[in-house]
Amino acid sequence: MSTTTLTKWGNSAGVIIPKVVWEGMGLSIGDQMEIECDGHSISMKPKNELWTLSSLMEGYDGEKPEFIDPGQSVGKEMW
Repeated sequence: MSTTTLTKWGNSAGVIIPKVVWEGMGLSIGDQMEIECDGHSISMKPKNELWTLSSLMEGYDGEKPEFIDPGQSVGKEMW
C-alpha cells in the first residue's frame, strides 16, 4: 500500500500516484483515467480508448496476412 497527499492545483486538487503503482498497472504519463466517487471512497481506472487496427498491429513483425475480400455490404456496414 502507498500513501499520497491531496495537493492544491490551481482551483482543483490532485494527488501524486507513486511510480511503482502506475508502472505496475501498465500506465504511462498522459494516459486518461476515469474517476468515480462512492461515498467516502474514490476509485480510478484507465479510460477505455478506441482501438485502431494500426495501434493493435504496432510492433508486429510477423508475416503479412493475406487479403480477404469482405464482399458487398448487406446492411449498414461502413467499408
